[in-house]
Amino acid sequence: MKEKVWDKIPVWAWSCAAAVAAVGTAAWLASKLEDFFDLWGEDSYGEYQMKLEEAYRTLEIEPSASDEEVKRAYREMALRYHPDRVKTVSEEAKRMVEKRFQEINAAKELIYRSREIY
Repeated sequence: MKEKVWDKIPVWAWSCAAAVAAVGTAAWLASKLEDFFDLWGEDSYGEYQMKLEEAYRTLEIEPSASDEEVKRAYREMALRYHPDRVKTVSEEAKRMVEKRFQEINAAKELIYRSREIY
């Protein structure tokens, strides 16, 4: 009977490989959660919920809106407030439009992540 390659690997090596995989997965997940909360500034779940409600208000939709309604609302708001489409003379007005556009994008990202829309 032909010996298989994995039969030659000692048991301790399998244990080490499993431990490395488990630690690697846990570290990856922890880094993703840390990135998410760093990005949005959440310190607790309550603050996250408050931010999510603000995101819906920013896009001028209800939390019960369907995924398609969320996408449509984002597209409409992005077109309305895109800095390249708004013609203004004042620098202050340009900065306000850019800030509003960034708020719209941040709201979209938060809602998409909470609903797992990609």
